Amino acid sequence: KFTIMKRFQTIWEKPIWIVMLPIYCFLFTVDGFSQEVDVNVQIQNIRDHFYGVNSSIDDYDEYQFDDYTTAYFKDGFPHKIIVDKTGSQQDYYFNAEQELLFIFEVFKGSENRYYYNHKTSDQTQFTVPYLIRWIKPDKTRPAINSEEFIESGLKKSGEALTVYFSILEQILFEESYEI
Repeated sequence: KFTIMKRFQTIWEKPIWIVMLPIYCFLFTVDGFSQEVDVNVQIQNIRDHFYGVNSSIDDYDEYQFDDYTTAYFKDGFPHKIIVDKTGSQQDYYFNAEQELLFIFEVFKGSENRYYYNHKTSDQTQFTVPYLIRWIKPDKTRPAINSEEFIESGLKKSGEALTVYFSILEQILFEESYEI
């Protein structure tokens, strides 16, 4: 009885991080695993949406906005936008909630795939896309917390949303498009 109590006091007197380190390691490992599983489920849902749009593209209304931008509408909103310039093509995919899901980019024969999820800002109540996976042309996936990953995710989502809102603006202010 005295030995158990003495051992407990010895553990308790050590800095808390030494005692908690094994517990934190376990929790972060389990949490990291569950986050990876969750991301894989999200990626599969995005792929299902991608294949769903492309397999039923004839059910969408197609609009050519300029020499290089084509949008596919359903229920009044674009679900797929293709920007095809010489040497590069970006395909942007949006869901029914008008959220960016996926960017497929081909530049000089090299493919990049950008997968997005969304968070709603507590301050503005706007839904903001954030990159959850980037598959580079060499099939590598940059670390989610790397500067390259974060910068590329922000840049690409900014480009996609600029194109998206530009198309919506053209529709609102031009009578030639009836959705």
